Amino acid sequence: MYTALKQYRLHSDGKFNYQKGFMIGLLSGFYATIIFTIFFAIYSTEINPEFLNQLLPMWRGTYSTSTGMIIFAVAVMGFATTLVLTLTFMQLLKDSWNLKKRK
Repeated sequence: MYTALKQYRLHSDGKFNYQKGFMIGLLSGFYATIIFTIFFAIYSTEINPEFLNQLLPMWRGTYSTSTGMIIFAVAVMGFATTLVLTLTFMQLLKDSWNLKKRK
């Protein structure tokens, strides 16, 4: 996300649009979350079915969690992290109003 926003800023010809930058951050994070969630679902169900039992031994014994619920939680955490990181990165990369020189 940071790299996508930085590249957008470098190629924006001096006019960094906050709304477009925010959209680029959200979209890149959402795509990454979707790709990771699909990978996680395939890995935890097909490649290594014992992964979830090893990952959450306490949850399996105490709570009735299904694979779908864990995959859903991974996706929700990814989307929430995307929103927070986009807001953070936009604060780092936006143009400051305090540094404008008076004419």
